[in-house]
Amino acid sequence: NQAGLIAQQKGDLSSAAKYFSDTADVARKAALPRMEASALYYAAKVYQTQGKMIRANAFIDAAIAQQNRAQEALDLPLYIAEKAEIENALHHPAKANALFVQATALTESMLVNAPSSRVKSAMIETMGTVYLGHFRLALTTFHSPAKAFQIVESARGRTLADTLLSHRATPSSDTVTPADQEISRIQAQLRRPGNSEADTKRLQVKLDHAYGSLVPVDYARDRAEVTSSGKSVSLSVVQNDLSPGETLIEYVLMDEAHSYAFEITKAHVQVHPLPPRREIEALAQKYIKSVRAKEDASDLAKLLFQTLVTPALTSHPESVTVIPDGVLHVVPFAALRDENNQYWINSVQMASSPSATVFHRLRSVEQKSAPTKPFLGVAFSPQEGSRNVGMISSSREVSFG
Repeated sequence: NQAGLIAQQKGDLSSAAKYFSDTADVARKAALPRMEASALYYAAKVYQTQGKMIRANAFIDAAIAQQNRAQEALDLPLYIAEKAEIENALHHPAKANALFVQATALTESMLVNAPSSRVKSAMIETMGTVYLGHFRLALTTFHSPAKAFQIVESARGRTLADTLLSHRATPSSDTVTPADQEISRIQAQLRRPGNSEADTKRLQVKLDHAYGSLVPVDYARDRAEVTSSGKSVSLSVVQNDLSPGETLIEYVLMDEAHSYAFEITKAHVQVHPLPPRREIEALAQKYIKSVRAKEDASDLAKLLFQTLVTPALTSHPESVTVIPDGVLHVVPFAALRDENNQYWINSVQMASSPSATVFHRLRSVEQKSAPTKPFLGVAFSPQEGSRNVGMISSSREVSFG
């Protein structure tokens, strides 16, 4: 298997395919279904790279069958996502979409009762791979920015919910409860091949109910509040939240030819291509390193602005909310240098948010708590050096509608 991976890295795909096939044969004779599944999976990826999609599809089907026989099917979502990629290459986009939905649901179901932090971390990494594949399908095959946006928001909402709730106590008893048994049964159903998108969503709802009966009442309540008041926000709802002159930029970094930036205003939505993740990460890390070393980073700040912001804006908004991704979370967008070599914060009002769904929730709270009547505030300061503190030297009217 390792020899196959080395050959694959060297670009010797014929040798790689043979090594993986040999591995699968040995594993089959030794009754090692996980190893056989792994070899078949890698062989499928090789055949996909070679453009031999029919053969790739046969190998990935065999890999999924063997992975289902394994005691721990932790890699199964990746295998299903790979089959989705192959089905899309075979011009079956509807099948590919259903497979991505199944892979996502299966990953999330495994996160529900992950036996260790190591397994949980692996499942979160898998979830990122699955979501990005699904995102690419929605954007480049279905040409649907709204669907692609929903997929990204679902991923970020799930990760954020997991982070916010990770400090809460989860059941530690070794006793297998009826809820545990129900979760295992639903997970087995999610692994079945041929589930439709409707079947998968129905099983997800059942899984949420089963998990709700497993965890403490306060945890279940908080989980429901964070994950759903439950669903990720739609593109049209975010547009409705925005005011004229306001723009939201949401970044999606990908290890391919392009990363992307959503430019969202009240009137329009555009998806702009950006350089791949590795180029953006290298530039961002170089800038951060320069700032921390207290060096002159103005050229890097200007280059980052040209790389990340200029392609993502088709207008000159009054205010911008940035939703970063990956390494961009540590980039101070306000300190980037614009085309006039000025700090960006000098020309626009700026804010950031971990996701558009969080932005929507906070905006909804603001709207509910806003005063229903206009309010006039007047500020003044005494004239410098004057003893008459009653003398108004300056005033400003601020109205809040």
